[in-house]
Amino acid sequence: MKHRALIEPLRPDNLYDPCIKCSICVTACPVAQATAAFPGPKQAGPDAQRFRGRGEPVEGPWINLCTGCQRCQTACPANIPIAEINAFAKQRYAAAHGRDLATELLTHAFLFMPLGVRLSALANPLLRQRWARWLAEKFAGVDRRAPLPSFAATRFSALAKHRAPRPGKHRVAYFYGCYTDANEPAVGEAVLRILHAAGVEAQIPAQTCCGAALLGAGSLAGAQRQATRNLASLRAALADGCEAIVVGSPSCALALSHELTALLGLDSGDVAAKVVDLFAYLARLDDAGELDLPFKDGPPLDAAYHEACHLTALGRGALAPRILSRLPGVRVRTLDAGCCGLAGTFGLKKKTAALAREIGQGVARRVAEWRPQIVLSECEGCRMQIAHLTGVAVAHPAVVLADRLA
Repeated sequence: MKHRALIEPLRPDNLYDPCIKCSICVTACPVAQATAAFPGPKQAGPDAQRFRGRGEPVEGPWINLCTGCQRCQTACPANIPIAEINAFAKQRYAAAHGRDLATELLTHAFLFMPLGVRLSALANPLLRQRWARWLAEKFAGVDRRAPLPSFAATRFSALAKHRAPRPGKHRVAYFYGCYTDANEPAVGEAVLRILHAAGVEAQIPAQTCCGAALLGAGSLAGAQRQATRNLASLRAALADGCEAIVVGSPSCALALSHELTALLGLDSGDVAAKVVDLFAYLARLDDAGELDLPFKDGPPLDAAYHEACHLTALGRGALAPRILSRLPGVRVRTLDAGCCGLAGTFGLKKKTAALAREIGQGVARRVAEWRPQIVLSECEGCRMQIAHLTGVAVAHPAVVLADRLA
């Protein structure tokens, strides 16, 4: 099916001008380092944009090999929005050629995740059956070897409905995201416990999918529909006295802040300015001398920390190790071994899953070398991929922090 609802950049002719052809973005791109099938961020982005600015159709299927990790954009010394250029290019390619079934299913997973929770007793065993995975690969294009999460027995949003906010010195809105809601509600429980211990009242506004997967596939019109719903709810929370919108997933945080305006053209500056990653918010309290978490002793824990690409793109860096370093008996080392490769739906599709595994080998080798007890990452996709490639236990750092609160 072809998609013709387009959201175009306001100044397509100016997006490439500052490029000095240094190729730093190519060096930073995990896909370009793993395969010659992708021409690289410079060629796919600023170089090709010169032709797009003249209205010439230059997109090929290779544009869909861009994972949207934003490493190119983060590394660019001229601050060229390379990842944004590629997102618009993906959108134009889909308008002309359509999207495959796997992409459509995986980017719209938020539609059937609530049903997966309701049928978790049936769905979880079924998704582990070889024949079921073979059918999914054969007819839907979902790789049979790719990591798939289990559905929770109860959604986080259902659990949160029965809990009244606990008053605190500060008040924030908590955006938990689809994965926490349907697959790992323990992360949401941990976030609420941490915020309460920090003296922060957490409101939970009505919310839908942040649209990160849709943005990664260049489905900008679909992402805009999701964003419009979330903006109304988040604005209401801010009007009700919330000082920040705390997000546990880097991809959700990036979608709700930078990408609402840069990619979707929405008037969202008031909301985007208030979006903050959980550990960045805790570090903000710490910098103000207001973070005094009560910790308890526990067994020694040797943890490795993986900084997700989208967390780097947020611009604050990895702040979880700073907070976790205070936990008695916990050692945290940062892997610094590149991208895990999953990149949302990219690593789940048959045609790109092998490439995703290849990209993630740097992380897998570092984990095998260090042999930590657990690998920590805020990104749900990174946790899935690292567990899949290494067999080592994984967790959101909020879970470890919450477990050590007195």
